[in-house]
Amino acid sequence: MVPLQPGSLFLGTTFNQDISDWDVSSGVNMYSMFHSNSAFNQNINGWTTSSLTNMQYIFWHTGSFNQPLSNWDVSKVTSFFGAFEASKFNQDISNWNVAAGIGFDFMFFSSQFNQDLCDWGNGATALTSTNLGNMFASSGCPDTSNPSFATSPRGPFCYSCP
Repeated sequence: MVPLQPGSLFLGTTFNQDISDWDVSSGVNMYSMFHSNSAFNQNINGWTTSSLTNMQYIFWHTGSFNQPLSNWDVSKVTSFFGAFEASKFNQDISNWNVAAGIGFDFMFFSSQFNQDLCDWGNGATALTSTNLGNMFASSGCPDTSNPSFATSPRGPFCYSCP
């Protein structure tokens, strides 16, 4: 069992071991967990993250991480602030339920991210937060504008949404 607050656990390290079997099911705060880790690139897609509420800076400035996270349950996460900022992460997470999110500022800022997240703007799992400043700025997205709720459909979310 990993501590309830594994935040900053690998901050600034070169840790790159298989931790796919860790029980993080009670973890709520992964703030800066891999922040500035230059080496970590292991598959943690099987982690049970349904209790997770804080992903702020979790993969900020990670030099190697680019593994799938589509199986993560982020439905209780409120802070995505800078989660993938300046990272190599570029995986499909369009199925994430981000409706509980309050802060998305700088989430993909200056990252290699280039995935269509238009589903985040519509439906029951759509985000409602207006804290979206620089969400995609300087990223690999074809449309780096801040998403708008004044448009129909809402967007853009890395791509112009149809």
